[in-house]
Amino acid sequence: TAIAGNELGTFSLEGNVEFNFALWKREIILKGHAFMKNNRPSFYYRHYHSEHYWWDNDNLDKEFKSRIQGELEIPSWKTRLSVGVENIKNYTYLANTSVPVTNSSGDITGFKNNASVLQHSGNIQVFTAMWQQKFQLGIFHLDGEVVYQKSSEQAILPLPELSAYGNLYLKTGLVKNVLQVELGADVRYFTKYN
Repeated sequence: TAIAGNELGTFSLEGNVEFNFALWKREIILKGHAFMKNNRPSFYYRHYHSEHYWWDNDNLDKEFKSRIQGELEIPSWKTRLSVGVENIKNYTYLANTSVPVTNSSGDITGFKNNASVLQHSGNIQVFTAMWQQKFQLGIFHLDGEVVYQKSSEQAILPLPELSAYGNLYLKTGLVKNVLQVELGADVRYFTKYN
């Protein structure tokens, strides 16, 4: 926490909890994570000077973020599931504030590009659910991750609703397992969003 100066009132409070137990002779890990943070927007949201854009925003309110997340992990299955909810107040973001340029007949001929820093004074909730799974058959490995997320204000905090990641690779030891080699490919996918 900060108790003086420009950072007065900022704080960060985080907590973690973990329970390990056996169920049908399998280790089960339950984790919980929560935080509350009250921070000033980053320096470049407050001050930026370039040839095309220039702003000094010393009047931005602090962003208040709170999150609670739970996770279930089964190491023997190489499976991890997590679900979390986050609330953000005074979300600060870079907004497209371009304006259309019209000709004498009123037709749009282009846009005057502009960007500025805006702050959403209300609350934005973000829900996230993730599934990670790893498979192995000899030297063949497949790691996958699927994430579902939803923002309550898609126009301000746009998120792809579904994203996925896959990694298929061969992993083997060379020179009597002194040198490890991984050879493979990654693939990423996400649904359309603005």
